[in-house]
Amino acid sequence: MKFTKLDDPTILAPYLSAFDCVRKPGKGIYCSSELTSGRRWNRVLEQHGVKSDSALKEKLGAADYGRCYQMNMESNKGWSARFATIVRHSQNDGTDVIDPGPLKVPDWKQDQYYAFWETLIRTHVREVRFNQDWQFSNGCTYEFAVAFDTRIPTLDSEGTELNPYAAVELVQKAVANLKEDGFDTTKLEKHLQLMESLVSIKLPEQGSSYQDRPNF
Repeated sequence: MKFTKLDDPTILAPYLSAFDCVRKPGKGIYCSSELTSGRRWNRVLEQHGVKSDSALKEKLGAADYGRCYQMNMESNKGWSARFATIVRHSQNDGTDVIDPGPLKVPDWKQDQYYAFWETLIRTHVREVRFNQDWQFSNGCTYEFAVAFDTRIPTLDSEGTELNPYAAVELVQKAVANLKEDGFDTTKLEKHLQLMESLVSIKLPEQGSSYQDRPNF
């Protein structure tokens, strides 16, 4: 079962087929990095004295907000590309390494991107690697849920197994920190709840840790 359902899922088909034209045989490694949300974007918000996208847009106006957003996006694309390059160089079997940063489809909204990457991860990926600070990103936390639901191995930026219970705890702490600082955590909390439901756990009691639970 897919988490993001589109009214017309056939819009993804041309892009999936284009990917099939260039990929090598077998499944690849997907590199998950913050792009449109995360710590780097939160720093931009703080620099302008606001805590949410809507507040920044109201303060700057649509045009300046768009320029600010695009500048951060380009910076994040570079961050994502560098991470994918590191992962690619660590492979000795020629495995495809997928960097989601370059994909830009006119008129696509968040749901279309979520649906595309979810479909790709479920069908074309054997492992997902998560860049530093992934737990603060709406997209990365969604991709972790997809990977775990598909039973695909999840690794951190150093290539160490990312235990699902430890991952949940990281996102819990990220949400708590962001809330304390006054940021909007609506989407991040939604994905945290999805992760928690997938690993069939409740919030730990005070003083306990997910790392105390057995690995999968």
